[in-house]
Amino acid sequence: MTGEVPLRSFGRHAEQVTALALGGYHLGKIKNQKDAIALIHASIDEGITFMDNAWEYHNGRSEALM
Repeated sequence: MTGEVPLRSFGRHAEQVTALALGGYHLGKIKNQKDAIALIHASIDEGITFMDNAWEYHNGRSEALM
């Protein structure tokens, strides 16, 4: 990415998170665990601070990876 990811308030809270999120659903579909974790690390390295996930995604695999 180039430049900084814009920040937004998280709901009614003063906490700021990135306007762009990493969604967790697709993580459980990645066959290689190292690749899934590398994607998470790359997102953090690029400044992403908002990650969305749910236990129901792939019976908890996505959440465990994240």
